[in-house]
Formats: sequence, C-alpha cells, structure tokens
Amino acid sequence: MGYKVASIASKSERASLENALLYIAKAIVLENGDVYLPLFEKLECALNSLSERETTIERARRIAQEARAA
Repeated sequence: MGYKVASIASKSERASLENALLYIAKAIVLENGDVYLPLFEKLECALNSLSERETTIERARRIAQEARAA
C-alpha cells in the first residue's frame, strides 16, 4: 500500500510543477517576460528530475491511468 501513497504524492508534485510551468510560460509569452526564463528553466529541470526518479513501473502505471481517464 505504501507505493500508492508515493505515487499520489508524485502525481500531485508533477501536477504542481506542470501548472507552475504553464503559468510561467504564459507570463514569458504574454508579458515579453525574459526575466522569468531562469525560473522556467528551473521548473523544467525539476519536472525532468521527477521523471527520472519514477521507476519504470510507476511510469507505466501513470501512462495507463492517464489513457483510461482520457
């Protein structure tokens, strides 16, 4: 059961990072906000790090769940 809690936390963290990345991307585009580029890069890096931490089985579960939900 512990793996489900970790998956939920990871999913929540992923969603937060993706939302923040989208928000900053819009700010960069709409406000000509080059000042936000370092933050955008850090968020991308954090999202990539999270992906690397996921095991193969966790990635497979997430992909299958997202496909079912769509």
